[in-house]
Amino acid sequence: MVTIVLCDDEVESLQRTEAEIERIKEKLPYPVDVVKYADTDYLMERIDNRELQSDILIVDVDMPKMSGLDIAKYIRQNKLDIIIIFLTGHDEYVYSSFEFAPLRYIRKEFIKEELLYALLAACRNVDTKRNEYVWIKTINGDYNVKTSEILYYEIENRRCNIYMSDGVLFSTKYKIKDIRKLIEQKDDAFVQINSGCVVGIRHIKFMSKGDIGVKTDKILQIARRKKAEVEKIVLDYWGDKL
Repeated sequence: MVTIVLCDDEVESLQRTEAEIERIKEKLPYPVDVVKYADTDYLMERIDNRELQSDILIVDVDMPKMSGLDIAKYIRQNKLDIIIIFLTGHDEYVYSSFEFAPLRYIRKEFIKEELLYALLAACRNVDTKRNEYVWIKTINGDYNVKTSEILYYEIENRRCNIYMSDGVLFSTKYKIKDIRKLIEQKDDAFVQINSGCVVGIRHIKFMSKGDIGVKTDKILQIARRKKAEVEKIVLDYWGDKL
């Protein structure tokens, strides 16, 4: 399933885009769920509250309250991993949209010719992203987390905290076995070093007799009973990369 969010202040245009998706949906590799917004304030509220779970956003560039460019800028500034497709009747916006890394630019008058190819390209991107990301429920909302950027996660004060390579911390209520199952369905480059800590192997800087160091200079302790197992997993992983 792919979720496509449409945002256009012109109700007629919004309905026309939805109808075109309905017409071409059988040609797409995923079933689609379409969510429509004619009010940019409500859309921004959903984004602010981390309630917008969207794979693809098709947004009109030229809207009076908040333009599609402003929405795209906000999404990129907040590092939300949403594929953006701009929709407009004005070609002059094309060049000003590049900085927001849109996947495609669709002209309203050519929507029947251009929408299918834009959505096929977006679905290919979704394929790639879904092999790298997992949705994590944190105490502050839901986040799409890139597994390869996870340094380690561990149980602290009855919460499972996920430490990312960019310094971001996600605090969750998962049990360690549940978060392992969730993450390692997509990415098996992790090793559990004690009962409450799992480390991303690709981020290990060194491994000594009883410790592992990760790239933020954090040193984590290996349980004595797991030492041989951890060493084998780590050496097997790096042996495969050499």
